[in-house]
Amino acid sequence: KYESSIKQEKECGRSGDDNTACIHRFSRMGQQPHKREGVKSFFTTLQKSGVVEQAAGHFWGRLLAHPFNSEFGLSVSGDSAYGNAMELNVCADKMLRNEFSFNVPGSIDVNGHGTVCRYRYGDGSGSSTIGTTPSHIVVRNIESNLDLVSLTEIVQCCATVAFANDSTVEVGQINHVTAAVYSPPPPSRRRALIEMRRSARQQGFKQIPFHNDQVWNYSSTSTTPKFESGKNSQAMNSCVCVLTWGDARQLQFRKYWKVPSTLSPDEEDKMYSLVKCFQLGHMSLFFLHPGDEEPKKRDLDSFLSQFQHGNVKFGIDGTLSCALIFRCVTSTVIVNTMDSKLVPQKERNVWQQQRDTEADTLVKNYFDSCAANEDNAYY
Repeated sequence: KYESSIKQEKECGRSGDDNTACIHRFSRMGQQPHKREGVKSFFTTLQKSGVVEQAAGHFWGRLLAHPFNSEFGLSVSGDSAYGNAMELNVCADKMLRNEFSFNVPGSIDVNGHGTVCRYRYGDGSGSSTIGTTPSHIVVRNIESNLDLVSLTEIVQCCATVAFANDSTVEVGQINHVTAAVYSPPPPSRRRALIEMRRSARQQGFKQIPFHNDQVWNYSSTSTTPKFESGKNSQAMNSCVCVLTWGDARQLQFRKYWKVPSTLSPDEEDKMYSLVKCFQLGHMSLFFLHPGDEEPKKRDLDSFLSQFQHGNVKFGIDGTLSCALIFRCVTSTVIVNTMDSKLVPQKERNVWQQQRDTEADTLVKNYFDSCAANEDNAYY
């Protein structure tokens, strides 16, 4: 009964202590329940009509108002993630990412070739970003946008205060920001997605699967999990801060552990249950606690587990949810100072060159089509 009731409360997304009500009920029954170790991540809502909302509004207003692939606009690229067919990232069923970071001190004009070294975050594997072919990756300078500089300083102070009494978290110096856009699918695919949602009885469009931001090496019987430094671009034990602007979206957490490799992905998913649900609205500041991602024994389990986050959902009719994701990262890349594009560190093979050509052609045809149809919806 305790397991069932606490599961129901957590799935409803209540922001309070999920254990309190259950413990109170058990005390009346003369039983002493085990206090579960829940999700440590949390969020707060910042003051509206204040300095933060004004700066965030200016940042997103400029980024969304400028044409795609311009100096100040969203980046359009083609990619064939996971071996799928090449498609535009603005038309795909994924969130749209744009990267900003600080220059590594003393790295401007590396080797006198008009390049600079900047911090860069990968997508969990620490090496790539799904939705953007490598030759199209752009990492812009945070300092070129005063609103983003101000927001970074404010979030840095908020994180420092939030974890002042938590010795397990190293806030670090925020040096990278991902501007993420969760938008409705394009009109050409919207009807099909609506029907898909109705048939599956889902309350929104899902873009991000469950995942961990940091990579740990462990098994179900491990006693000492290892933080994979070579596969992580985010600093160990550092938090992630997410500032939401626009429409609300839902972020879910589930308890995850290693299962036998003989299980299919569907069978594996059925083993895990939701433990927490956050409704991230306009001007909410969410803190992802690194302790949620660290493999360890939770509750009375005999095995190691983590909390994964994802399964992001939002309404698909007339909604636009934007997020600034602040991190302290350790990995760096070399980019051109003129266009902030990634400088290849090794010659790309024939297959990679073919992908680059295909992505270039896809982007060109997209803009040609928009110009021919005078369609400004995505232009």
